[in-house]
Order: sequence, then C-alpha cells, then structure tokens
Amino acid sequence: MNRIEQLEHIKLDIRTVDVEPDAETINKVRNELKKLMRLYGSIVGADVFLKEISQSRKNNKLARMRVGIPGQDLIAEASSSSWATALSMVSEMLCHQILNRYRK
Repeated sequence: MNRIEQLEHIKLDIRTVDVEPDAETINKVRNELKKLMRLYGSIVGADVFLKEISQSRKNNKLARMRVGIPGQDLIAEASSSSWATALSMVSEMLCHQILNRYRK
C-alpha cells in the first residue's frame, strides 16, 4: 500500500509491505508526526514505512520514519509487537535527534 496525503502543509507518505494498516495505525502516524512538528516547525515532509517482519517473531512490527528537514534528514527505526508502540519508539528517537541537533 502506498498512501500520500497532506498534513498541515507537509507531504506525508505512508508505505507498507504486505499489510494494510487500520485507521488507528494511520491516526497514530499522524499524531506522532504532529508531536515532531510542534517540537521542530521546519519539517517539510515525512516518509513512513511499515512492515511485518515475520509471523513467528514476538517483535514483528517494523516502523521506520524519515523526516525531511532543511539540511540532513532524520531517520529512525524500531520494531515491537504492536504498530502503536513501534511508532511511539520511532517518534521518541526522532525527538532526541532533533533536540541533540538543535540544542542551544
């Protein structure tokens, strides 16, 4: 699945492999991106990749997010047993990257 939308004037591209995310997962992506936008207002785009790694693994939900900002983009990846947890972990990693890069 490939889903492209505008979220508060930025391009949000959600891609999945062999899985169709439910409305709750899509809303979680939007909410996590809004948190990042409040922290750093110069985000120009975001690419989210969701994939189920294996049915037999416990932490089989992989979430990867690339946030486009002026200069070098930020990228984070995490896996968990649920999409919500994996997306929260990715968002937290990106928050730390933003704070480390732009801390004064």
